Amino acid sequence: MSDSNKTITIATETSIGILKGLVGAVPILGDAINEALFGINERIQQSRINDFVIHLRSQMLELELKCIDEEYLKSEDFYDLTRKIFESVIRIKSQEKQKALSKVYLNGIIAKADIEKDRTSIYSKFIIDLMPQQIQIMTFIEKYENELI
Repeated sequence: MSDSNKTITIATETSIGILKGLVGAVPILGDAINEALFGINERIQQSRINDFVIHLRSQMLELELKCIDEEYLKSEDFYDLTRKIFESVIRIKSQEKQKALSKVYLNGIIAKADIEKDRTSIYSKFIIDLMPQQIQIMTFIEKYENELI
């Protein structure tokens, strides 16, 4: 890292420290605002990623590994798919949505999805936009499908 980059980094960190101090000085709300702006965000994102990975792991255990193309795992398409899914994961807290996204992700990997041309992107957007009540309705229909017809 060059000296100018180090200087910019130190200045940025100093500015953030000063901002935290100013926000912290706000009576009653200061600490909560600091936590919301500077602390809790990363923990929430990490927690959501951890939950998603747990769903993904359980589904991977049920899957035959030979159906995954190792060359695809080295491709830009895999990178794009992974980035898109994980960007979605950090924005949702619903366990049902995370579980559904993990299924979409694995199916995209198996199908060697090209995120720009494949349905995987459409499915992931659809899941993200679902309301909790819609997920409950879909789960109910799936469970009682034969009895409803």
